[in-house]
Amino acid sequence: MKIDSLQLFVDVAELGSFSAVAKKLDLPRANISRRIADIEAALDVTLFIRSTRQLSLTPLGRAYYHDVKLALQAFNTACNNLKKVNLSPSGKIKIGLPPTAERSTVTLITRFLKNYPDLDIEVLYTHNCYKDFCEQGLDIALHMGTMPPSDLIARRVMSYSKRIVASHDFIHQFGKPSDIFQLSTMPSVCYRLPDGTLENKWDSNFGVVNVKPVITTNSVDMMLQVILEGQAFGLMPDMFSSPYVDKGKLAVLLPSLTMPESELYIVYPQKNSISLGASFLIEYLLAEIPKAVELS
Repeated sequence: MKIDSLQLFVDVAELGSFSAVAKKLDLPRANISRRIADIEAALDVTLFIRSTRQLSLTPLGRAYYHDVKLALQAFNTACNNLKKVNLSPSGKIKIGLPPTAERSTVTLITRFLKNYPDLDIEVLYTHNCYKDFCEQGLDIALHMGTMPPSDLIARRVMSYSKRIVASHDFIHQFGKPSDIFQLSTMPSVCYRLPDGTLENKWDSNFGVVNVKPVITTNSVDMMLQVILEGQAFGLMPDMFSSPYVDKGKLAVLLPSLTMPESELYIVYPQKNSISLGASFLIEYLLAEIPKAVELS
């Protein structure tokens, strides 16, 4: 039974006339009469006593009217509540960030919350946003690198480049490599990708080299610390290493070397299954993360 058919029945019961309802809805009287007859046929019940002067409800019709009236009120309340939520986002959003997420991303999230005080955001650091999406009940996740096949929607946030960096103490001890292949003889720190792959095969405009890590980690912060302490050189995203290069704490090895850029994506389920708050946060991060990285 359609909602508009139930509402039509209530209108006829309250106005007591097909003609009055037809006038109210700007429909032919015959249309109203036929639709009420269809309802009665579907229920196999006579709802109205018809006379030449007026309509009146049968006992079963009165009971049905009472129940339908309550049901329509509950339905309208539910719709109004949903509209209120859509006008002012509230509730909880769970976002997954990779261990490589820049601190400025967390700063952006706290700024976003100031505009929407009725929202609560839970930030989780995840090593595999696709696997963790279901296991941890995420609404949104950031993903760095290659996109595996998935039913999730992935929107590109930005591209980022990587450079090989080392501390001046490291260079003093091991020297500066004159070509990429000399890197295979020097101690390196390498990143372990979320899928378990070790990032030790580096493709560049000067060729491909396999480096030999003395330290392997899935933490960019640890990689950076190892490099700053002079224990190894490493391949770091510019967004993390540039501030230290600019301050003279790190140097770029083989500065004319270039590597393929990587991508940062924001990942989420189908649009019709996310809350308004999550939708707002997605659009906000898409616009603000590139700006924040550029300024960092």
